[in-house]
Amino acid sequence: MSDKLNLSLPERKQGWKPSSSISLVLQILMLLLVSLVLYRLSSEPKSIQNLAGSNIAPATQKELALKLQKQGLDEQAANTWQAYLDTANLPDEESANIWYQIGQLRQSSGAFGPALESYYRAEILGVSEDVKNEIGRRTAQCLESLGKFSALRYELAGRVGLNKDDKAVGEDVVAEIGPQKITRADLDQRVEAEIDRQLQQMAAFLPEEQRKEQKEEMLKRFSSNEARMQLVTQMVAEEVLYRKARESKLAETPEVQDLVRDTERKLLAQQAMEKELSTKVNITPGDVQTFYDANKARYVRPERVRVAYASLPSEDEARKIQSALDAGQAMKDAAGAAAQETWVEKGRGLPALTLAAEKTDALFTVATGQRLSELVATEKGQLVFQVLEKKAEEQRPFEEARQEVYGALRRQKEQEAQTQLLEELKQQYNVVIHTAQFVPEKKVQDLSKDQVQVQPTVPAAPQTTTPAPAPVQQPDNAPQAGK
Repeated sequence: MSDKLNLSLPERKQGWKPSSSISLVLQILMLLLVSLVLYRLSSEPKSIQNLAGSNIAPATQKELALKLQKQGLDEQAANTWQAYLDTANLPDEESANIWYQIGQLRQSSGAFGPALESYYRAEILGVSEDVKNEIGRRTAQCLESLGKFSALRYELAGRVGLNKDDKAVGEDVVAEIGPQKITRADLDQRVEAEIDRQLQQMAAFLPEEQRKEQKEEMLKRFSSNEARMQLVTQMVAEEVLYRKARESKLAETPEVQDLVRDTERKLLAQQAMEKELSTKVNITPGDVQTFYDANKARYVRPERVRVAYASLPSEDEARKIQSALDAGQAMKDAAGAAAQETWVEKGRGLPALTLAAEKTDALFTVATGQRLSELVATEKGQLVFQVLEKKAEEQRPFEEARQEVYGALRRQKEQEAQTQLLEELKQQYNVVIHTAQFVPEKKVQDLSKDQVQVQPTVPAAPQTTTPAPAPVQQPDNAPQAGK
């Protein structure tokens, strides 16, 4: 037996490897670990946000809402009050009063739609009779501010109890097409939608306040039974013709499909532009005043004269009037019922008689009280003029020119927004216009790339052949009858 120790290391077994199933389990565990880490990282900001928002105690939210309200931050206060309602477990009556307060805050900040929602919530939850009356007054104000005059009328009718039976206000049937019924409310909505479309075309010329006044005037034109009957007749005619076209598969013909595609393209392009302008073109009363102050030279009333004139069928009769004027008679005495008066601005002719400026500029050389020495021949006869009063060039006051100033400023801002939008879209869609293809060949070499420019244009709204109701002027597109 040997006493020596064996200090050699045992040989390592070669070739051991983990099985494929164990390797798959390890990979899955690694993926789960990575997913867990990513989840914790992504959820951390959310946790922080919760600590700053919904995890605030209701009492703290109420205190914050009161502070915001005290500082006049109406929109922020309204949002905080709503967050308080979401977390505090309040009885219906207390919740109703807070919803009423939220409605007041939203109305004062100009958010009339959300204000209406808040008022209606307050009513549903139950408020006192005094608050209910105040809500009625405020909902009317919001609907008027939104230009919803038809809805306003039905709102008021429902609140004052004009609806005596169980039928909802506005649900009176005015026409039937088979099972489809056209109600008075449908009719009013059609009227208001048509007017809104027409007024949208006037946005460049009328401030919002004046558009609302114009809308009220246009709505009054439909107050008569005759006007409403005409509109009902048109709605029915459109609907039955539409059904006839569908039944005859007119919409499937290539000609109509091409027209529909072309109309859709133009309509969507127009709507895209209008949407862009609605967000970028914002004009305040201060902007209008500033534009007027910077462009006063554009709002100057030119030199003008007040004249009396008469149109005579023959030169002999016109000469007799001239002789009477020379003898000291006034035009109204010499010409009787044929005598008329008007103001004539230098360089602008006489629109009432469609006379060019060159035929009336001579009036500015005539002394006050004297007649124009020469007769002015027109298709309807000979004109005799007498100058009654003269006024020198003068600055038009802001109040008088306000509407014109607003229109000019709006057109300028719209053009700037259109140009910017179209340039951005050209870059986005990689547009290349080969301007050289539209230049005479002999001039191509003389023009540099920067010398040829393409002016942006606004897509024109599609035209329709359906006539608009007679009482509304300048019709746009007539809508389809409601189903």
